[in-house]
Amino acid sequence: SLTFTAPTGAGANNGWAFSNTGDELLMVLNTDENTKTVTMDTLGSVGGLTPADTTVTVPAAAAGVPGFALIAFPVAAFSGTANADVSNATGVTAAVIKV
Repeated sequence: SLTFTAPTGAGANNGWAFSNTGDELLMVLNTDENTKTVTMDTLGSVGGLTPADTTVTVPAAAAGVPGFALIAFPVAAFSGTANADVSNATGVTAAVIKV
């Protein structure tokens, strides 16, 4: 079974941080009627270049079914600790899945 946790609060750095070996996926569930944006905070560099933070849109819930997104964090860009923030925490939870 998965344990889903809510973001830590409002404002910057409101989301999640977890150990990242490259084998983890962040599964984000959205039970709200509005879409959410998850920002993957880039901490590393690839080929000497630091890429911009990546964003992923999590669909809104529809007909009682939550929207969801599965997000991978390549170690080269996101380091050994992955960080992600959400645009609005209402109805949002996440779980880390090791594959």
